[in-house]
Amino acid sequence: MTAWTVFRHDDPATWPEKTGLYAVRVSEDSEHIDGFPVYEYPAYTTFATLGDPDADGHREFKGEHDEEPHFYDAWYGPIEIPACDV
Repeated sequence: MTAWTVFRHDDPATWPEKTGLYAVRVSEDSEHIDGFPVYEYPAYTTFATLGDPDADGHREFKGEHDEEPHFYDAWYGPIEIPACDV
């Protein structure tokens, strides 16, 4: 894997296929009322794990924080991390 993939939740061709750790981009989110911000969360990159398929063959990212998978707009991976022998 050498490039980020845009994640379209309605397009299986953009879904990751291998179980493992991924870098994921969380899309920005904001709400304004009459031009004033209620909240603003900029886009950011974090990690998520793609688990094994369930009984129906569905896979879902589990974020390292409290992100919901439908907020991921791109993924990169899976990322190989060597075992820590310290």
